[in-house]
Amino acid sequence: MSQPKPQEIPQPPLSTYSLSTILSHAATHHIYKPLLINHPSYSTSQLTLQSFSYLHKDHLIKCFQELRDTDPTFLHSTYISPTGGTRSNATKHLYFFTSSAENRVQRALAATLFSTLKTIESSDIVINLHGALPMYRSQDLSGTLLDLCGATELSIGVNAEDADIAQIGRAFGANAITASSSRILQLARYVYSLRREGGEEKVGFKLKKVIFTSEPLSKAQEKFLNEALGTETVSSIYASAEAGPWVGTIPKRIAGDENTEETPGSVAPRSFVFDRRQIVVEVIDPDENVLDSSTNPPPEGRKPSVGELVLTSLTRLKNPLVRYRTGDFGSLHSFSSLAGTEEILKDKPEATEYLCGITMHGRDANTSFFLDSDYINTIELDRRVFAEPEWDIVYWQVILYYLTDEELKAARTARASADRNVNVSKEGVEFRVVRKSDQIPPVGYEERLERAIVNRVISEGIKLHVKVVGYDGLEKGKMARKVIKIVDRRL
Repeated sequence: MSQPKPQEIPQPPLSTYSLSTILSHAATHHIYKPLLINHPSYSTSQLTLQSFSYLHKDHLIKCFQELRDTDPTFLHSTYISPTGGTRSNATKHLYFFTSSAENRVQRALAATLFSTLKTIESSDIVINLHGALPMYRSQDLSGTLLDLCGATELSIGVNAEDADIAQIGRAFGANAITASSSRILQLARYVYSLRREGGEEKVGFKLKKVIFTSEPLSKAQEKFLNEALGTETVSSIYASAEAGPWVGTIPKRIAGDENTEETPGSVAPRSFVFDRRQIVVEVIDPDENVLDSSTNPPPEGRKPSVGELVLTSLTRLKNPLVRYRTGDFGSLHSFSSLAGTEEILKDKPEATEYLCGITMHGRDANTSFFLDSDYINTIELDRRVFAEPEWDIVYWQVILYYLTDEELKAARTARASADRNVNVSKEGVEFRVVRKSDQIPPVGYEERLERAIVNRVISEGIKLHVKVVGYDGLEKGKMARKVIKIVDRRL
């Protein structure tokens, strides 16, 4: 029996502000007056992006508070969105205030992009496991995007029990899921156990499409999703409180080992796509020089420049976002150079004029740490140790701390009694690992894994402990409830 064609969802006309309109308004806005260079000699017709200094998070927080204190109408018809964060160190949450009308238009425009990329399709029946503390808007946002793209949303939320999620998935024939990577892997671990107990019939559904919204998935994790959930493609959507939803990926098919040379534990930088009519992206070096800008489409074959990403929104006028330093690193590419664009360009050859590729390299603080003066890269640690099949690990977390005086004394005594001439560090590290299933690991598992970490990555002088946990045993951020990869208690 032939399958019906996916329903075509009518999309709204493109409606953004010109860059000149954004800059003219910013020049008179409370946030940007102090950032206007050589003010007031500029006329609004002469303004360019370079007329403004870079915008930082702390300045936004300060100015928004001043506006709230002085303007009694500031919160009228306003959409409020806080930053979530996946870091363990104390940071101020930024609440960004957007016009409600502008917010609705931006979401519709973002949905047009995600439909074009086939990130979300009308045939998707999507389990939505977003959400967290009050005011965090991820479930609200993802649900709206799914609806605007014509998909069917099963709005469940992050705190639902895995058994209840599986029951709803069976009842409604779910074929896709969206959530943070760690929450998707948590559900996959439960479904994997069901599959081991009763096979395909006990599971009753396959989540062929995964749309994750936070930390990237390694090849080993993608393979596990394929094994546990029947996942065939993975894609991602990225949004922030400051910029809203602005970038997504073309679904990537999970390849078998025979079709790829990628190292099992590696997390390659993921290529996203954004619409140049909705946002301007600049790439800057450590000296704040502009290396690249999306105001001109990147030419084919050019070597990309990697630097910090700076954003200027073309959808936000009431409270503009101009030259905001994100702290993320990346590079710009031509859309046609990305994998998987052939089918899109066949339908929309004009897409090369307004779609642009961007490779996200993440933030250094989220992918590395210093331990006793040694630089440790989490991707390298994953490749050398945790991605090895013998450990059966789907997720891990590192916790850094200082030893107490008693712990330090005990460690030195133990080394002395073992007649090992090794300096004992004041720093300690705990690795919490989540295995594929809840089955008790083999005898001596933790000790063997500890030896592997010491032999391959971490100095012998570091007090090291491995702890096997479930997802409930991982530390999470307070706002978004996302798992924190590096928990640094030394700060």
